[in-house]
Amino acid sequence: MGERSMQKERVTVSPEMAAFIGEGMVDPTTFPADAVVLCFTLGEHTPAQVTVTTGAVPWEERAVLILAVERGACLRVFDYAPDANIACHLPSELRLIVVAIRDCALSEPWRSTHRSAKCIELLSITFQRIVEDDLVPLAGAGQLSARDSQRIVAAKRMIDERWGEKMTLDLDRARLWTEPCEADPRLPRHVRLHGRRRAAGQAARSGTPDADRDRSAGIVDRIPVRLSQQCQLYAGLLAAVWRDPVVAARTTARGMSATSVRLIEGGSLVDQAVHAVRTHIRTNDMKVGDTLPSEGHFATELGVSRPVLREAFGALAALRLIDVGNGRRARVAAIDGSVMATSLDHAVATAQISMVQIWDVRRTLELRTAELAAIDRTDDEARTIIGLAEAMEAAGSDIDALTRHDIAFHQAIAQAGRNMLFLQIIRSFAPMMVHAVPAAWATRTTARQRAAVLAHHHALARTIADRDPKAATAAMNTHFVASIGDLFARRENDN
Repeated sequence: MGERSMQKERVTVSPEMAAFIGEGMVDPTTFPADAVVLCFTLGEHTPAQVTVTTGAVPWEERAVLILAVERGACLRVFDYAPDANIACHLPSELRLIVVAIRDCALSEPWRSTHRSAKCIELLSITFQRIVEDDLVPLAGAGQLSARDSQRIVAAKRMIDERWGEKMTLDLDRARLWTEPCEADPRLPRHVRLHGRRRAAGQAARSGTPDADRDRSAGIVDRIPVRLSQQCQLYAGLLAAVWRDPVVAARTTARGMSATSVRLIEGGSLVDQAVHAVRTHIRTNDMKVGDTLPSEGHFATELGVSRPVLREAFGALAALRLIDVGNGRRARVAAIDGSVMATSLDHAVATAQISMVQIWDVRRTLELRTAELAAIDRTDDEARTIIGLAEAMEAAGSDIDALTRHDIAFHQAIAQAGRNMLFLQIIRSFAPMMVHAVPAAWATRTTARQRAAVLAHHHALARTIADRDPKAATAAMNTHFVASIGDLFARRENDN
């Protein structure tokens, strides 16, 4: 670490990553194999920028920092590696990290360690900003970049949504100079103090404040006129953007046409963004594991801010509709019963649904899952079900272990039935079973009672292994009657 190579100082971050710091040239033959190269310039005479390339190193003399990372390492760590060259403006957040790496004043060995850590941080944040489409690309001189066009569209949308908002204060102009504190309490403190001093000065000079008041009133009265002019300006800019064939082609290439970028009417912006993302998944026939466009992409297309999309992505992740993770784009998630489980648990906790009702529904469903499992189970699944019944018996007095095996036993039967909806519903009962199973076992005070319940599990497992649907249905019913008969008896007494 810290050796000199062609004037730039080389720091070996890892066997797969090296950094070249300072002024001068660098020998590309010292790069890791099949390297992705990131060049950072601070732009004393040109814009500060970051360039990502997989080929020749551009601006290597002007770059104050070069990161070279093996492509395989990028894919393994970040699940991402650039496929094409990228040139973007360097935001202030990344610029500060570059400066910290270049100007590190520590002595060795702390200097190299500090630089290595900052290089990893810089690489991680840069890749995340690229993946989320959050860097502004460099545009040719005299041209309107796609990013700038998108910003104009977003600004126009904001004006369309907020043009009716009041932009002036209801001021009593006659009292503004003589009684500024009472004229309008919403005025900033420095304005009120200015009015108080001005009124005192006018009284001392015995002047006439009418001309000053008229001039101030004129300034306020011109605000609506200027707003109207700005609306006309943005409308003209928007029309020019959509008429630009280059911008239209870029928009169409991203999978949405200019006329299709619309939010649904009604609801908050977050609700509308959630609907838009779900519509994108459905209309593009996306499957589990498919990668979604970035938050920045959706924000630009829908004309909303990134925080709105970030909150929408968070809501979708909470509903288990998408999977999100640091450093990679969101993906379509697999079906998950945890959301239903949370809803049921809340309903029981707030007395909207009783445990008797839950177990009544569960028995109805599990009679069918036992029948389907006996028809469709594989040999491995049959062995798993029998093994879980044996594990319950081996758990003995360990109620926690017995509860885990009991929950897994019923979920394994549902999975063997090949109906994913049944499986998700059975899984949603798991949080309640964590409490109900120990409570049920607490009522079985004798060894004979406990052995009888375990025997029911063994009998059910054997009927499924024997591929006997009728016997499996009967065994499941017997199991439920024996296990939770007291709950149903209580329900009948209540009725």
